[in-house]
Amino acid sequence: MLTGATLIKIRKRFAAVADTLVANLLDRGRFDAQIDLANAFPLIVVPTMLGLAPEDRDVMIAYSDLNFNSMGPDNSLRRASVARTAGIPARVEALCRRDSLAGDGLGARIFDECDKAGLSEEDAAILVRTFFSASMDTTANGIGMTIHALARDPN
Repeated sequence: MLTGATLIKIRKRFAAVADTLVANLLDRGRFDAQIDLANAFPLIVVPTMLGLAPEDRDVMIAYSDLNFNSMGPDNSLRRASVARTAGIPARVEALCRRDSLAGDGLGARIFDECDKAGLSEEDAAILVRTFFSASMDTTANGIGMTIHALARDPN
Protein backbone atom coordinates (compact mmCIF):
# COMPACT_ATOMS: atom_id res chain seq x y z
CA MET A 1 0.00 0.00 0.00
CA LEU A 2 2.74 2.49 0.90
CA THR A 3 4.86 1.45 -2.03
CA GLY A 4 7.58 3.61 -3.53
CA ALA A 5 5.19 4.80 -6.25
CA THR A 6 2.56 5.74 -3.67
CA LEU A 7 5.09 7.60 -1.56
CA ILE A 8 6.40 9.50 -4.58
CA LYS A 9 2.84 10.55 -5.46
CA ILE A 10 2.12 11.62 -1.89
CA ARG A 11 5.43 13.46 -1.65
CA LYS A 12 4.65 15.45 -4.80
CA ARG A 13 1.24 16.44 -3.43
CA PHE A 14 2.71 17.39 -0.06
CA ALA A 15 5.48 19.44 -1.69
CA ALA A 16 2.97 21.33 -3.85
CA VAL A 17 0.81 22.14 -0.82
CA ALA A 18 3.88 23.22 1.17
CA ASP A 19 5.10 25.45 -1.67
CA THR A 20 1.72 27.17 -1.98
CA LEU A 21 1.28 27.53 1.77
CA VAL A 22 4.76 29.03 2.26
CA ALA A 23 4.37 31.38 -0.73
CA ASN A 24 1.07 32.67 0.68
CA LEU A 25 2.59 33.16 4.13
CA LEU A 26 5.60 35.00 2.70
CA ASP A 27 3.25 37.29 0.80
CA ARG A 28 1.64 38.18 4.13
CA GLY A 29 5.03 39.19 5.48
CA ARG A 30 4.29 38.21 9.09
CA PHE A 31 2.78 35.01 10.42
CA ASP A 32 2.83 32.62 13.34
CA ALA A 33 4.96 29.71 12.16
CA GLN A 34 3.34 27.19 14.51
CA ILE A 35 -0.28 28.11 13.81
CA ASP A 36 -0.10 29.26 10.20
CA LEU A 37 2.45 26.73 8.90
CA ALA A 38 3.16 23.82 11.25
CA ASN A 39 -0.47 23.30 12.31
CA ALA A 40 -1.98 24.27 8.95
CA PHE A 41 0.11 21.95 6.76
CA PRO A 42 -0.98 18.57 8.19
CA LEU A 43 -4.54 19.85 8.51
CA ILE A 44 -4.55 20.26 4.73
CA VAL A 45 -2.57 17.23 3.57
CA VAL A 46 -3.46 14.42 5.98
CA PRO A 47 -7.27 14.53 5.63
CA THR A 48 -6.92 15.05 1.87
CA MET A 49 -4.50 12.14 1.55
CA LEU A 50 -6.85 9.86 3.49
CA GLY A 51 -9.84 10.94 1.41
CA LEU A 52 -11.73 12.97 4.02
CA ALA A 53 -13.92 15.84 2.89
CA PRO A 54 -12.44 19.35 3.35
CA GLU A 55 -15.40 20.46 5.47
CA ASP A 56 -14.47 17.85 8.09
CA ARG A 57 -11.00 19.26 8.80
CA ASP A 58 -12.05 21.25 11.88
CA VAL A 59 -13.48 18.10 13.43
CA MET A 60 -10.27 16.26 12.71
CA ILE A 61 -8.01 18.87 14.34
CA ALA A 62 -10.15 18.85 17.48
CA TYR A 63 -9.94 15.05 17.50
CA SER A 64 -6.18 15.22 17.10
CA ASP A 65 -5.97 17.56 20.07
CA LEU A 66 -8.07 15.15 22.13
CA ASN A 67 -5.98 12.20 21.01
CA PHE A 68 -2.72 13.92 21.97
CA ASN A 69 -3.99 15.14 25.35
CA SER A 70 -5.54 11.77 26.22
CA MET A 71 -2.17 10.04 26.19
CA GLY A 72 -0.99 11.75 29.34
CA PRO A 73 -2.21 11.88 32.91
CA ASP A 74 -5.76 12.76 33.87
CA ASN A 75 -5.03 16.44 34.40
CA SER A 76 -6.75 19.73 33.58
CA LEU A 77 -5.38 19.73 30.01
CA ARG A 78 -6.90 16.32 29.31
CA ARG A 79 -10.20 17.17 30.98
CA ALA A 80 -10.50 20.47 29.07
CA SER A 81 -9.81 18.66 25.80
CA VAL A 82 -12.46 16.04 26.58
CA ALA A 83 -15.00 18.77 27.42
CA ARG A 84 -14.19 20.72 24.22
CA THR A 85 -14.62 17.69 22.01
CA ALA A 86 -17.85 16.13 23.27
CA GLY A 87 -19.34 14.10 20.43
CA ILE A 88 -16.32 14.44 18.18
CA PRO A 89 -14.91 10.90 18.65
CA ALA A 90 -18.20 9.43 17.37
CA ARG A 91 -18.13 11.84 14.39
CA VAL A 92 -14.53 10.88 13.57
CA GLU A 93 -15.43 7.20 13.81
CA ALA A 94 -18.15 7.81 11.20
CA LEU A 95 -15.80 9.84 8.97
CA CYS A 96 -13.26 7.01 8.92
CA ARG A 97 -15.73 4.49 7.51
CA ARG A 98 -15.47 3.41 3.88
CA ASP A 99 -18.61 5.24 2.72
CA SER A 100 -17.30 8.58 4.05
CA LEU A 101 -13.95 8.41 2.26
CA ALA A 102 -13.11 9.46 -1.29
CA GLY A 103 -12.44 6.45 -3.49
CA ASP A 104 -9.00 7.65 -4.56
CA GLY A 105 -7.53 8.35 -1.12
CA LEU A 106 -5.24 6.32 1.09
CA GLY A 107 -8.19 5.53 3.39
CA ALA A 108 -9.97 3.68 0.56
CA ARG A 109 -6.76 1.80 -0.19
CA ILE A 110 -6.54 0.75 3.46
CA PHE A 111 -10.07 -0.67 3.18
CA ASP A 112 -9.19 -2.47 -0.07
CA GLU A 113 -6.08 -4.02 1.46
CA CYS A 114 -8.02 -5.07 4.56
CA ASP A 115 -10.60 -6.73 2.29
CA LYS A 116 -7.83 -8.70 0.58
CA ALA A 117 -6.40 -9.75 3.94
CA GLY A 118 -9.79 -10.85 5.27
CA LEU A 119 -9.98 -8.12 7.92
CA SER A 120 -13.32 -6.65 8.95
CA GLU A 121 -14.73 -3.24 8.04
CA GLU A 122 -14.28 -2.26 11.71
CA ASP A 123 -10.59 -3.22 11.61
CA ALA A 124 -10.09 -1.14 8.47
CA ALA A 125 -11.87 1.86 10.00
CA ILE A 126 -9.66 1.61 13.08
CA LEU A 127 -6.57 1.56 10.86
CA VAL A 128 -7.73 4.69 9.01
CA ARG A 129 -8.42 6.44 12.31
CA THR A 130 -5.06 5.32 13.70
CA PHE A 131 -3.25 6.55 10.60
CA PHE A 132 -4.96 9.90 10.96
CA SER A 133 -4.30 10.14 14.70
CA ALA A 134 -0.64 9.33 14.31
CA SER A 135 -0.18 11.81 11.46
CA MET A 136 -1.62 15.06 12.77
CA ASP A 137 0.03 16.12 16.00
CA THR A 138 3.37 14.48 15.29
CA THR A 139 3.62 16.27 11.95
CA ALA A 140 2.55 19.64 13.37
CA ASN A 141 4.89 19.35 16.34
CA GLY A 142 7.79 18.09 14.22
CA ILE A 143 7.47 21.01 11.79
CA GLY A 144 7.07 23.49 14.64
CA MET A 145 10.11 22.19 16.51
CA THR A 146 12.17 22.22 13.31
CA ILE A 147 11.23 25.84 12.60
CA HIS A 148 12.03 26.77 16.20
CA ALA A 149 15.43 25.07 16.02
CA LEU A 150 16.26 26.75 12.70
CA ALA A 151 15.16 30.14 14.02
CA ARG A 152 17.44 29.73 17.04
CA ASP A 153 20.40 28.43 15.04
CA PRO A 154 20.10 28.83 11.27
CA ASN A 155 23.55 27.36 10.70
